[in-house]
Formats: sequence, structure tokens, C-alpha cells
Amino acid sequence: NDIAERVGSKPMLMESAVGHATPQDNVEDVDAPSPKPGPVIPEPPIVPVCSTRQSRSLACQEKLKYLQCALASQAAEELQQQRGFTEGCLRRACDFLLPLEAGNTEFLSTVDLEEHACQLKEDLRLDIEANTSSRPLLRQALLERQADEVTSFRRALGEHHLEVQPLEDLLPNNHGKTSGNVDMLQNMEALDLALMNCWGTLRALDCLRPLCGTANLL
Repeated sequence: NDIAERVGSKPMLMESAVGHATPQDNVEDVDAPSPKPGPVIPEPPIVPVCSTRQSRSLACQEKLKYLQCALASQAAEELQQQRGFTEGCLRRACDFLLPLEAGNTEFLSTVDLEEHACQLKEDLRLDIEANTSSRPLLRQALLERQADEVTSFRRALGEHHLEVQPLEDLLPNNHGKTSGNVDMLQNMEALDLALMNCWGTLRALDCLRPLCGTANLL
């Protein structure tokens, strides 16, 4: 009986031994801390990128506003100083730029601006020839008005190297004599109007040349 009891108890001992034979390294340590998650890096916000054309349009719009304000401000100052000729030149330039918007500059080309400038100069030459007859007096008047015009636009635009319009092509031949002081006064008034329109518009065209758009690439 003792032998039978010993034999019958062996499976129980083996089962008990098997139950405690699990290798230590296969046992999960429930008390071990879980790995800490890494730092969360936020994704950069999605910023809409303006196209090159949009950026250029905004820059042109700001430039046009600056030019219009600068010319109008200087014209008001010339008016306060009772300098009618230079005020007229500035007003003409401002009026030429005022209707323009940034989108208009896309269709401008330097070739078109140059053609317009040449036509203005030719119209001025014809006006001068029709309204003046004394070359020495005309030359002196042109020099005085040119100096005033250049000074006023330098102040308005902050540019100290503005192109000076050549006067020689505007001087007519001495084909006649003046008919008197009254006629000369009338001639000078007509001359002032022609100069204000031409020189003011030429300055506006100079301002637009750097803003010419894609038409120059065609």
C-alpha cells in the first residue's frame, strides 16, 4: 500500500513541479512602468501661399498708392506756395496715375510707354512752335520752368537723379518777331499749359516704367 500511495502521488508532484517551472525571464512584470510616449510635435499650420502674380499685384498696388499720395501732397504744398506751374505739373501726373489699378500694370509695356512719350514731346514741340516766336526768350522761360519742375518732382518722389528733358528739340527757328508784350504774355500762358500737360504726363510715365507687367515678356 505504501508503494501504491507513493506511485499514485508522483503525477501530483510532477504537476506541481510543472506549475512552478516557468522561466523567470518569460514572466511579465506587471509592476514595471510603461514606456513614456515621445514629445508630440505639432504640425505647422497650413498657410496659403500667394502666387508670384498675386504678390506682385499687391506690391504694384502699394506703389501706385504711394505715388498718388506723394504727388498730391507735393501739389498741395506747391499751391500753398503759390507756385502754379509746378502745381499744375504735379496735378497732371497725379491725374494720369489716379485711375490706374494694379491689374492695369500687367498690360503695360515699356514700348507703349515710350511711344506715348514720343508723341507727347512732338505735340509739345508743335504747341511751342505755334505759340512762340522769340527763341532767346523762350529758351530762358523753358530753363526756368524746367528747373522748377525738376525740383518739385524730386521733392515729391524722393529721387535726386530725375531725367531732365532736353530742350533743344523744342526750340523753334526764329521765323518771326514778337508782336508785343501782350502777345508774348498770351504765348507764355499757352506755353505753360502745354508744358504742364506734357512734363506732368512724362513724369507719370517714368513712374510706371518699373511697374510694367507681363506684356514685356511677350
